[in-house]
Amino acid sequence: MLSVGKVDRGAVKVVGTDTIQQLYGGIEQQGASLGPAGAAVSISVFDDLQCRPCAAWYLRTVPPLVEELARTGRAKLVYHHFAMGEHDRQVAFYAAAAAGLQGRQWQYIQIFFTNQALALSGGVTEKLMTRFAEQVPELDIEQWRRDRKDPQIEQVLAGDDKLTIDERLPAKSAVIVDGPGGRRKLVDAPSLTTIRRAIAEVRTAPKT
Repeated sequence: MLSVGKVDRGAVKVVGTDTIQQLYGGIEQQGASLGPAGAAVSISVFDDLQCRPCAAWYLRTVPPLVEELARTGRAKLVYHHFAMGEHDRQVAFYAAAAAGLQGRQWQYIQIFFTNQALALSGGVTEKLMTRFAEQVPELDIEQWRRDRKDPQIEQVLAGDDKLTIDERLPAKSAVIVDGPGGRRKLVDAPSLTTIRRAIAEVRTAPKT
């Protein structure tokens, strides 16, 4: 069981900071990808940082996949920002993707979802995004601020927009599992059991 701690900086209390490295430390990470780049199985996660049900689904479902698959090298996970609300693109997406340029996007996503209530109640302000960034181990905050305006970020998020449209995903958390045995698209906030079953189905190429 992951422990939960508190950090009080000014009026903002951020929880879950002591779980970040416990969950993600030591796992290969680049941009949106977590786990070995050459993994035979790829698990694409589509979620919205500012969607309340999405946070509950993510925190219940994704950390076990990180431990079971990315940490053990059995698969890689790829995060895609999926705008489900009234705004096409949210500032939180830029903040998370910018952390990815330093190999820390998954840590930022974790801390954001854990503390999403702060964003929903008070808005995704510059102060709040910075508070979250400060909790990510070894994240260069000044570089992170600059990277949020990097054209690479716009390209990444535009790619996510296109992918979610092309896949015709309904406005709920989704997962797509790819492997030697094929592809499985799982929509409507799939359960951990459903995702594990899909991974088992695609892990091995069909015999000819």
